[in-house]
Amino acid sequence: KSSAKATERSKNVIVIKNLPASADAAELTKLFGKFGAIGRVLLPPSKTVALIELIEASDARRAFKALAYKRYQHVPLYLEWAPVQVMKPKPPPGQEGKDEDEGEEDEEEEEEEQDEDEGV
Repeated sequence: KSSAKATERSKNVIVIKNLPASADAAELTKLFGKFGAIGRVLLPPSKTVALIELIEASDARRAFKALAYKRYQHVPLYLEWAPVQVMKPKPPPGQEGKDEDEGEEDEEEEEEEQDEDEGV
C-alpha cells in the first residue's frame, strides 16, 4: 500500500467533469442510476463539475467504465474517482463510524462563521 494518503481514491464516488452549464442533477441521477442505487448527487451552481455517489462499489465501477468519455448533451464526460473523504461517508449499519464523525463540529462552526461573514 502507498503511504501517500492524499492520493487514496473512493471506490464509489465519481467526479464528473466537463459538464455543460445546462447540466441537471436529475438527468445525471437517471444516467448513473441505470447502473445501481444512487446515494447522493452534488451539482454546485457552476454546474461544470459534479460528484455522484453510488451505493455499491461494483455498480460505480460499471458506471465509470460505461460512461467515461460518453457524450452527455453535447460534450464528453470526463470521470475520475473522487478522493476518499470528498463526501463525508454515511457509514453502513454495523460498521465503525467514530473516526468518520470527527470534524463535523468544525465544519458546522465554519459554516456559521461564513454565514456571519456574509451577513446572514
